[in-house]
Amino acid sequence: MLASIKDDLLKAGKSEGCITFQLLNELLPEQVKEPGAIEELFDFLGDHNIEIVTEEKTGKKKTLSGENWTGKNLDDESSNEVLPNTEEHDSEETTTTYLREMGQFDLLTPEEEARYSKTIREGFNAIITAIREDDSGVKEITMLVERIDLWQRRDPSLKPKKQQLNYMRHCVKIANCKYDDKRQLFELNTKLEAYNRSIEVAKDAMIRANLRLVVSIAKRYMHQGLTLADLIQEGNLGLMRAVFRFDYKKGNKFSTYASWWIRQAITRAILDKTRTIRLPVHFLELRSQFFKAFYSLLKELGREPTPVEIAEMTDLPMDKILAILEASREPISLETPVGDDDSTLGDFLENQESESPYDAVQNRELSSRVTEVLST
Repeated sequence: MLASIKDDLLKAGKSEGCITFQLLNELLPEQVKEPGAIEELFDFLGDHNIEIVTEEKTGKKKTLSGENWTGKNLDDESSNEVLPNTEEHDSEETTTTYLREMGQFDLLTPEEEARYSKTIREGFNAIITAIREDDSGVKEITMLVERIDLWQRRDPSLKPKKQQLNYMRHCVKIANCKYDDKRQLFELNTKLEAYNRSIEVAKDAMIRANLRLVVSIAKRYMHQGLTLADLIQEGNLGLMRAVFRFDYKKGNKFSTYASWWIRQAITRAILDKTRTIRLPVHFLELRSQFFKAFYSLLKELGREPTPVEIAEMTDLPMDKILAILEASREPISLETPVGDDDSTLGDFLENQESESPYDAVQNRELSSRVTEVLST
């Protein structure tokens, strides 16, 4: 698989000596998820002097070091051109406004990404250290958090009872008892708020600078049951997770790291919200691999391929192929109209629990004959 991917990347980047992150995400298949495979592809591009560049909102490409790229564009799609024709005018207008505002945020250089990521990591570590040093009421507060989670799972709108409110006040009282001087407690609270503000500022900067990456990935999953606005929303959730989990010390590029979290969030949303019967996330990847092989063999053979032929091409076991075929069957409503009349699909299905008209007539005739014989 990597050999064919390398050929595609080489063709795309050889003519200009560079390749954009947007085009790179479009060429990489969903099955490539291992960090080692990703690094191998980046090393391959480096060996062939193909530089990976980002693109500004004005359409100008920038290298990873932040310098302007002088070559011509490989993909001239602007953020305002990615919006498809939608039926709902309000949704289209909202998405257009979002895409227009999204283009106002500049891309980050690798140095800025590392600095913001370092701020987030150090901020969280500082908060955890401060909490560990001040262990007053930690046990009670932990139990309180568990109770609050339990309330929200039962009923998010449920108001806590008086007993639970008293327990909250008790936890706060225990935390206050350690400090004779309220100034110490105020200083601790001020310190934690400062750490939290620095985390929020760094997090927002990284998220805003990569919103266009979410749009470029979301476009690939259109026409699968979710609108572009929904896909962007789910992709943004994946981007947020990537911001919190990104480790600048490993030397990975944030755009590459975040793209996998964005893909996972979008594919999970498609499975959860578009199907009546939910399937595991990895099943979507297997199904995508299955149908790629199916249409490739269909074009090559001129007929529908057999499960055995698909299994040989994809190197998947036969039980997985059969499971994919079974799971790919979409449920259909019994109220689906049939023909020009008012008939529905349910009208043509046999009711196994009711007596058939033939048996009913036969039994009634037999009963009348028996009654007639007995009366003579």
